Amino acid sequence: MCFVGVYDSGIGGLTTLFALKKVFDNLNFFYLADTKSNPLGTKTREEIVASVQNGIDILKRHTAFQIVACNTASTVVRPNDAFLLKPDLKNLDPKTTLLLCTPATEKALKLQEKGYLTADTKHLASMVETTANLSFENRDISIFNTLEKPMKNLTENKMKSHQIDRIYLGCSHYLFFKSVLEKLYPDVEIIDGNKSLENRLKARKIANVGQGEITFHFTLKDESEKYRWLLEKIPVVEY
Repeated sequence: MCFVGVYDSGIGGLTTLFALKKVFDNLNFFYLADTKSNPLGTKTREEIVASVQNGIDILKRHTAFQIVACNTASTVVRPNDAFLLKPDLKNLDPKTTLLLCTPATEKALKLQEKGYLTADTKHLASMVETTANLSFENRDISIFNTLEKPMKNLTENKMKSHQIDRIYLGCSHYLFFKSVLEKLYPDVEIIDGNKSLENRLKARKIANVGQGEITFHFTLKDESEKYRWLLEKIPVVEY
């Protein structure tokens, strides 16, 4: 049995897998890409619940611990028996924080009601997936730099009209353009939930034993070659 399972609707969870591999380098990981349900963030609540439950069931057949590396799944479904990647709002000032997240996450967390600034990111995860396909086809990770213009269009008005000092990436897909945001806003802190997730795993004192193997599983066609290539390139696009 592989030891730790990671669930996401596509490539987004690779950013979480990358972060965890740096800390738990010997653990065996089973990565489930629910590509049949992608993009998850624009689905109805009922569709999201069904997809995530199916994904958790698959992970449980192969792993001892399960990680939901999808903010949408973690905020809408909130499975009790899994480690969840989700926005941690308790230390965030609504007046100075811009949250980038899917419509489903925004609705589940009632962000507008709580006064948090958000951007319209309805199609952003799909844009990241499309850019990743082009990058893999051309074996050129720098294609992610083409996201600079749409990122600027998406965020510039909010950044100019408010005193934003941090941008929260509330979708694991969005870490693929972290370096683009850092270039656009060098004085703004770019944060995500991976560190918090890492600390929760450490608190469980999960033994770092295994061979460091990664197994990929897909609900549609096998894309292991692309996913392994992207996992190797994440340091370039994320940091």
